[in-house]
Amino acid sequence: MNNQLGFEKRRPYQAALELNQLAIQVCSRIPTTHQLMADELSRSAMMLVQYVALHYGVPDNNAKRQAFSNATGAFHRVLSALVIALQHGYITDEELEQSRLLCKRIQKW
Repeated sequence: MNNQLGFEKRRPYQAALELNQLAIQVCSRIPTTHQLMADELSRSAMMLVQYVALHYGVPDNNAKRQAFSNATGAFHRVLSALVIALQHGYITDEELEQSRLLCKRIQKW
């Protein structure tokens, strides 16, 4: 028996989970001297997952638009933090490209 909720089966939600996992891996490489970067990346990635889930859980179109807007802001924060992490050598070019592809999958609501 499948106990998943509706949003858990959606491709954008699965992509958000993958991006969150990548963010967690990157955060583990960031030294404590750049803890603020790791905190922002971790928080933004977690919020992205939650906003994508919320998008599928609200019945009202205005609330869906707000959730989409919040999710868009969250993945821009994630990507921005990953670009900064790349500049500091905490992430590879390939990982950044993977995160961009995941963000494109998330946008396909």
